Amino acid sequence: MDDSLPSGENKLPLFVSLGAIAVAVIALLFAFKARSEAKTAGEALKELKDNVAVVQSSVDAKLAGVAKVADVDTVRNEVTQLKTETANSITQIGDAFKQQNAVIKGLVGTRTHGTAAPAPGGTSAAPVAAAGEYIVKAGDTGFKIARANGVTTKALEAANPGVSFTKLKVGQKIKLPEKKAN
Repeated sequence: MDDSLPSGENKLPLFVSLGAIAVAVIALLFAFKARSEAKTAGEALKELKDNVAVVQSSVDAKLAGVAKVADVDTVRNEVTQLKTETANSITQIGDAFKQQNAVIKGLVGTRTHGTAAPAPGGTSAAPVAAAGEYIVKAGDTGFKIARANGVTTKALEAANPGVSFTKLKVGQKIKLPEKKAN
């Protein structure tokens, strides 16, 4: 018995069968590889979808905190109104201070700084200058008093020993020297 292969014409079906088997094996390998890559790609796609969902949630949360244009305009209008009301309040407070200041100046201007005895009833009377006396007013200086009364500063100082003409007080009485005849 001859175990050798048949002659050339009978070998073709054998090669075709072997080739078909080889192609089938290669196809199976590609199929397994494609399936493995598809599975990896599917897992990557799922992970990507999960990441997109996380990012979308984060964006939605951030957008929820962002004001809409209409809200910004409303806030801007409220701030402008608040500024106006604040400015008006400050003006009113300033006017009230001016009124109080005027009242205080009026009270201070009429006060005698303790040089006159209080009148009956608890009010103080304005001092009255006797002949040869002068009652110091706000803004008075020794020079102004001397000039207004036709005397020299030296004569005024001589008539008032112990009086400091740099520290005069409103309501203070000082003596006027006699005027010299020309």
